[in-house]
Amino acid sequence: EPRPRRRALVTVGASVLAVALLITVAIVAIRLFAAPSTVALPTATVATAAADVAYTEPLSGLDREVSLTFAADYDYAARTAAEGGNDAWAFSLYLDPLLTRLAGVYVSQDSPGADLRLNPFESSTVYTNGRTVNLMPEGSAIGAWGLQPEYYLVRKIDEHGELLETPVVTKISAQAELDSATVSAEVDPTNGTLTLSWDTVPGATRYVVVGSTGVKTDDRDYRHYAVFGETTETEWNSMLLTEANMASAYPATQNAGLQLYDGDSADQMFADPAWTFTAEGLPKYEQSGFAWGVIAVGDNNYSHIGEVDASSLAGPLPQRTAMNAMFEMGFARSMYDPEAIPRSYAFTGLDGITRLTQARIPENGIEDHGGEWSVKLEAVGTMLGEEFTVYFRDTEAPDPAAFVERFNAEATSLTPNTGLADYAVISGSPEEIAEAFELASAPADTKYPVYGSDEYVKFIAGHLVAGSEFIDVTDFQSVPGAQSFSDAYYEAYYQNPYAVGVPIDRAVRFNPVIGADRSRVIYRLHYSLDDSERSQMQQALADRVHAVIAEVVSDDMSASERAVALNNWLIAHTEYDYEALAQSQTGGEIASLASAWQANGALLDLLAVCLGYAQAYSALMNEAGVETYVVTGEVLSGGSHAWNKVNIDGTWLSVDPTWNDQPGSAANSYLLIHDSQFTAAATRFEDVQWVRDDLVSSFATP
Repeated sequence: EPRPRRRALVTVGASVLAVALLITVAIVAIRLFAAPSTVALPTATVATAAADVAYTEPLSGLDREVSLTFAADYDYAARTAAEGGNDAWAFSLYLDPLLTRLAGVYVSQDSPGADLRLNPFESSTVYTNGRTVNLMPEGSAIGAWGLQPEYYLVRKIDEHGELLETPVVTKISAQAELDSATVSAEVDPTNGTLTLSWDTVPGATRYVVVGSTGVKTDDRDYRHYAVFGETTETEWNSMLLTEANMASAYPATQNAGLQLYDGDSADQMFADPAWTFTAEGLPKYEQSGFAWGVIAVGDNNYSHIGEVDASSLAGPLPQRTAMNAMFEMGFARSMYDPEAIPRSYAFTGLDGITRLTQARIPENGIEDHGGEWSVKLEAVGTMLGEEFTVYFRDTEAPDPAAFVERFNAEATSLTPNTGLADYAVISGSPEEIAEAFELASAPADTKYPVYGSDEYVKFIAGHLVAGSEFIDVTDFQSVPGAQSFSDAYYEAYYQNPYAVGVPIDRAVRFNPVIGADRSRVIYRLHYSLDDSERSQMQQALADRVHAVIAEVVSDDMSASERAVALNNWLIAHTEYDYEALAQSQTGGEIASLASAWQANGALLDLLAVCLGYAQAYSALMNEAGVETYVVTGEVLSGGSHAWNKVNIDGTWLSVDPTWNDQPGSAANSYLLIHDSQFTAAATRFEDVQWVRDDLVSSFATP
């Protein structure tokens, strides 16, 4: 195996140096053991997508062992070497129609001028914990199709090796012996563990739990797979990946093996003087599109992987205490001043980045031994913690119970105002939707504004605003290059403040109801409000929006003046909902507090968390004629968060109305700023849930 290779990505803030590490993976060359059957790659195009690619007819139901062939009248190996040695100059393979989830393609040629043979750069087995685990039927060749349910092969060359003006995409699917599992992912906010669950797959006797990520190096694009475990049940929890700490009641590592990096974490690198913190000269190593999934297995029968997108969930999940950062914050195994115990707790996330969460001393977490304390310090929202000693030399120890109460109150008060929740769609059966097909496939009738970056998003948004129980997305899913339903749904929810009554749920489930003839794909939605309640709330929200616009906006105002005026009105009238934040962080019941995450919470109840602020600001600004989006992501110092981007005379600028309303902070510090101005405690990352994945970069502020 080659030596591991690392690439360090550096972010420097006012007082923070965060280094994001990437995975290292051993690459095994593909060997096709026997001459496989072949199918010619289609060349005739039938459609062109907005993304400047053309599409052929799909290839469906292929045998796993088949190789695709494409004519070549030149020496492909020599040409590839001249192009840098990576097949990506000619062909790329993806797992989604938006071409964002990278896989790998292996191209071979028996002799110069012979047809090219193409196969996925995937192995049928993974070596883990001292043994080999099959991901496909025994005897499958390395490079067999069918590990994934769909592939999208991008051809960039013609038969002479010349680059095409418009790349050509072919959708490919292969046969599988068993149906795929429909997988749900749920993160427990109280301890930072992951639960994957799925329905029983007929014919399956066990399930292999896997993770995967797309990898791009200097000489190869491919997808890396890891096996997390095997089970005969229909649920798997990452608690199984907890590594005990013999010297402490708290684990040394949780979610072990789920990490998205290899080698040193940012916290380890920061304390290692051998690192120079520069990416210059290092080989390229990038990863993206992380997923968790399940393969159903019975005898020698295997399903495709049933996956959930883990990219936005995985990184913040805790792995271990970031001990070097804790030392920088004043923590020590032996302390002499209890006031020096840090009120925040640093941990390494699964992406190798150091994050902060609230520190907490549990009830009875201090044992008084007369002149010294044994203290337990926990990281809120994780399983992590540390045990240490506080010595009192020349001072009298305070009352332990009183100290714990005061310490926890102070730690809570220092927690940043974040608190972004997840939302879900849960489907029913084909029988339940039989009578709703016609309404579900037509655009919804609503009198309220509907926003979205494309017609698919607007279609879903209209149904959310109208409170439709069923949405038929067949026509959109069949369009070449269409994004997934989950991508379109999240944007529709976040960008549409009049979509009220969609319940908050931490489980991520996008399970379509597919018609008996498999010709239609329909989703079923559940709402927390009935039609009358929803209509009343929407009308009240619209009335308030119009009233505010009339109060603070005049026709002669510029876009930036409107942005300032509406921000000022919002923060003058809305207060942050600390109760909703606390409930969401501790796993409490939040259905009754749902308005805190919606525009009506900020505009009608005048009480909201970050998403309520952001949606309210978006509702006001869009009504005032200034294009505005809600942005979701993560603040490194505090957790998930939502803010806004506004289009000021053709330039996107950021506004964070929640943080503009923070007590004790300079007023409007985050009003019409560039991305780079989110520094120090405000340093943040955007996720890809708030808009189409391929459009995120177009909103970057200069």
